[in-house]
Amino acid sequence: GTKYDDLHYYDVVGNAWVAVSPGGTAPVARYYHAAGFDSTNSRFWVFGGHDSTGSNRNDLHYYDVQANEWVEVSPGGTGGTVSPGGTAPGARNEHSGAWDSTNKRFWVFGGSVSGTGRSNDLHYYDLQAHTW
Repeated sequence: GTKYDDLHYYDVVGNAWVAVSPGGTAPVARYYHAAGFDSTNSRFWVFGGHDSTGSNRNDLHYYDVQANEWVEVSPGGTGGTVSPGGTAPGARNEHSGAWDSTNKRFWVFGGSVSGTGRSNDLHYYDLQAHTW
């Protein structure tokens, strides 16, 4: 099927979906990814998923609502505007993700991990420490 890399939000006042055209480097088209919203910093986080080439991914991005732009948080330290320390979770799809506003962490759990099959591992990206 077709994978998309577009971004929309639902306007409750106007009762309509609105397409967003952000700047920055958007994540490649994907599905079965994990996402979470950081309401303190107005950031929408996206991790991993399955891309249009049939590969699992382990990239981390966020959409900055205030700046209207995507930022790539590059797990390998290359190609992004941010390079965290630590070891990023393996490339995966069909996993769960959640934003922890108290500790400023994006959690990733389980999924179908490239090369190993189903997993029940747990990881987090710590925004303050800037590391996995």
